[in-house]
Amino acid sequence: MSLEKQLEGEKAARNQTMNITKRKDLYLKLQGLNQGFKSVDEYHKEMEITMIWANVIEDREAIMARFLNGLNWEIANVV
Repeated sequence: MSLEKQLEGEKAARNQTMNITKRKDLYLKLQGLNQGFKSVDEYHKEMEITMIWANVIEDREAIMARFLNGLNWEIANVV
């Protein structure tokens, strides 16, 4: 095996590991995501973007439960 092919293989393995690590970090961010001082729209957009980047696929009920769980208490009680 040539050195060039070996380096390509190592680079691909490193990229795959980085992608897995990045997705795991994004998933953990998603788990702890809450509205805080953001508007409901800002919170919703951040949640959607994080789900896309983390490659999370859930049914509508799970997404709604995740969203409601992260809303501020005062707003979640109204909904």
